[in-house]
Amino acid sequence: MYIEYVLALIISYLGLLAGNILAFISPEEIKPYKYYFDLLKYALLLGIFSTLLYAYGFHAWLTALFTIILTAALYLVKKDFVTYILLAFAFFLSFKVQATIVTASLIFLFGMLAAATFSEPFMKNRKKITLCFKGIKLNVIGKTLMHYIPYFIIGVILMFFL
Repeated sequence: MYIEYVLALIISYLGLLAGNILAFISPEEIKPYKYYFDLLKYALLLGIFSTLLYAYGFHAWLTALFTIILTAALYLVKKDFVTYILLAFAFFLSFKVQATIVTASLIFLFGMLAAATFSEPFMKNRKKITLCFKGIKLNVIGKTLMHYIPYFIIGVILMFFL
């Protein structure tokens, strides 16, 4: 039970790495599509929260209402860091109702988009950053993973409440 939880948590956290790789492959595509990335992030949040509330047995209209309110509140905050911490709690709650695969997959996709938009400012200094391992800049990956590490830490701490 704990191994499944930790593996799903690690895989969902690796969406950040995938987002960094996406930003390294095509850094010129991040800035023009940042608006659409943000829209897709909020659509994924709608999917995560509606899946979670539906799995807990809320009625459809109540699920839609809570999901829209929560997503609107996160839109007003506009901090992926805060959203990612909230996603750690959503991941924990999804494990209790056997909705982990769907939630972890959506968190993985959210992490891809969050990392791509987070690492975009670092791409301006491409020539100043040393190249490592076939063009993958390890310090940008490290900055991204360290910025979002509370998601993983909170997820591991919540594991002890299963």
